[in-house]
Amino acid sequence: HRRSDQRRALTTTRQRVRDHWWAKRLRRHQRILIDAIHSHRFVAIVGARQRGKTTAIGFAAGDLGQGIEWTTQEGRKVTLPPDDVQLGSQTLKHAKDFTKRAGRILSTFNVGLTENTKDANVFDPRLGSTERIMMANGRAISAHAGNPETIQGMSGHVIIDEIASNKHPSEDIFQQGVSVASGAPWRKFVMVGNSSFKGDWWWNFWHGSGPVPGDEGITWEQRRAKFKMIKLDIWTEFPDRILPPDLREIREIMGPAAWHRWYECGFAESNQRAVSDEMILRTGMGSSWVPPQAPVVISIDPGLNRNPTGIVVARVGSWAVEVLAAEYWYGPTEGDPTTANGWIKAQMDQIDEYVRRYN
Repeated sequence: HRRSDQRRALTTTRQRVRDHWWAKRLRRHQRILIDAIHSHRFVAIVGARQRGKTTAIGFAAGDLGQGIEWTTQEGRKVTLPPDDVQLGSQTLKHAKDFTKRAGRILSTFNVGLTENTKDANVFDPRLGSTERIMMANGRAISAHAGNPETIQGMSGHVIIDEIASNKHPSEDIFQQGVSVASGAPWRKFVMVGNSSFKGDWWWNFWHGSGPVPGDEGITWEQRRAKFKMIKLDIWTEFPDRILPPDLREIREIMGPAAWHRWYECGFAESNQRAVSDEMILRTGMGSSWVPPQAPVVISIDPGLNRNPTGIVVARVGSWAVEVLAAEYWYGPTEGDPTTANGWIKAQMDQIDEYVRRYN
C-alpha cells in the first residue's frame, strides 16, 4: 500500500511512527477507511460492529489535524493542510471516545522526546481536555454531542459517527455537517454508521430513490453521486471468508438475521422497529384508528381564572387518538367564593357524567 509523505509536517521520527502504524498496526479495512477519508471530500461509510472503526477514525483525525500529503488510488496527489476536526456522535460520551483514541494514537508520535515544549511535542501542553485535543500547531480535535446545533459556528473537517442511531433528525445533522465543512475545499464531511432499518434516512441515503423529503429539488441519487460510498462489512476484513474461531462463535450465537445486519451491513426490516410502517402511515391517512379497548383519557385545562375551562375526552392507543368530546365551559366572572365554589361543583358533576358515559 502507498505511503503518505508528511515530512514537511512531521519529524523523521514521527514519520517512522506513522509508517509503523500504517504497515503493522492498522488492519486492511481500517486502511481502506482512512484512505477514503483522505482521498475524497464527502464520504459515507457503513461498517460491521466492533471492528476498529473508532480507532481508524481517530487515526484519520490525527492526520487531518497535523496535515498530510496523500496519493489516492488513482494516483492523484492530495495536500491537506493542518486543520481543526469536529467529531460528533450520538452523545458527548460517545464522541469523547474518539478524542481518547485519537489522543492515544497521537501520543505515540512523541516517542523519544525528552522535553515538553511546544516545538517538540505533538500536543500543546498548556491546553486540552477530555472533550478537546489541542495540538502544538494550534489545531484542535474536538468532541461534540449528537445535537447538530453543537457544531454550529464551528469550522474544519466534520466526522459524524453513529448517524443512524442518533436521536436527532439525520437530515439536520447532514445539513449542519456539510455547512461546517464548507469553509475550505480541502475540508471533509464524513458519515459513519452501522446498518439501520429499511426506509429510514440512513437506508435512503444508501438505497433510496426520488426526491429527498422536504426538498423536491434534489434526489437521493444526486446526493449519493457526490459521496464516496464505502461498505466495510466483515468480509472486507476477511476477504477469504475464513472467520477466526471467536467470530464463528459470535455468528452461531447471533443467528443469520442478526449476523447479516450487524456484520454484513444488511439493513433490517422495518417491522422490527418499535413503530411499524403501518402505524406511521395510519397517522397520515384519513381518520385515525384506535382499538376499541383502548383507555379513555379526560384532559382538563382550567384556563385563566377558570373561565373558560377546556376539556377533551379521547380514546388513546396504538399511536393514535380518537377525540370523543371537546368543549369550552364558560362560567361566571364574579369573584365571590360562593359563586366560585358553585361553578367548581358544576364542572365536577359534568366530569363525573363523562366518566359514567365512557367508562
